[in-house]
Amino acid sequence: MALKGVMAGLAASALLAGCGSEANDPLLGAARAIGTSLLTRNAPETPPVDPRAVLTREAINRAGVPLILLERQSAGTSSTLTRIATNGPNETWQGDDDLTVTLSREGVLRATRGYLHDLYSADISAVRQALVQRSGGSAPRVHTRVVGDLETLVASYICEVGFAGSERINIFGRVQTLTRVVERCSAQPGSDLADFENRYWIDGSGMAWASEQYAGPDLGHLRIERLHR
Repeated sequence: MALKGVMAGLAASALLAGCGSEANDPLLGAARAIGTSLLTRNAPETPPVDPRAVLTREAINRAGVPLILLERQSAGTSSTLTRIATNGPNETWQGDDDLTVTLSREGVLRATRGYLHDLYSADISAVRQALVQRSGGSAPRVHTRVVGDLETLVASYICEVGFAGSERINIFGRVQTLTRVVERCSAQPGSDLADFENRYWIDGSGMAWASEQYAGPDLGHLRIERLHR
C-alpha cells in the first residue's frame, strides 16, 4: 500500500480511537504517522508525503492530541510531531521516528536529538522572558553542540529582540492575529560562527503559534507551527 494510503488509514483510526493517557493513547501512533517525516529512511519506492497536503483542521481538532508541524527549511523536509514528555517548562516532541525536539512552553527551541549534528542545549531564558513580558531589548543566548563522540562546542550570541507589529497567520484554517517578534543574534567578535535571525508569531500570553528558529550551522532554520494547543 502506498504511504499516503497507509497514512489515511491511520488518520481515520486515530479519529475513531478512544482517549487515554498521553503516554499510551493509541492516537499517538496515528498522529505521528500523519505527515510522515521526510527525514526518515523511507523505502525507495515510497514517495514522501507533505503533511500540508494531507492534514486538515477538522482532523487536527478531532485527533485531540497536541501536535506541531516541523519543517527543516534548508532541506525542504517536514513532519508532524506529538508531545511525548513535559519536564517543568520544557516539552519534548517526537514524530514517527526517533528524532525529537525540545521546546519551552512558549515554543522556543531548546534542543534536538537524533539528527547528525544536534543542538544539544540552548540557554533561552532571556528570549523566553521577552516573549512573555512582551518587552524588547538585549537577550543573550548560548548554544551547546556535540560534534562526534567527544567534542563539545559552546557558542555565545548577543541577541536583540524587537516587536514588529501584528500579522494574520493561517495555520490549517485557524486564523489568528499574532504579534511578530524578531530576535537578531550576532556571534561574539572574533568568532567564525554565522549570525542568525529567529522569528516568532506570538499570542497575548507570549506563546509562539508559529516560529522560524535557528538550530545550528548544520540543521539551519526550523519552522515550527503549533497545530493544537
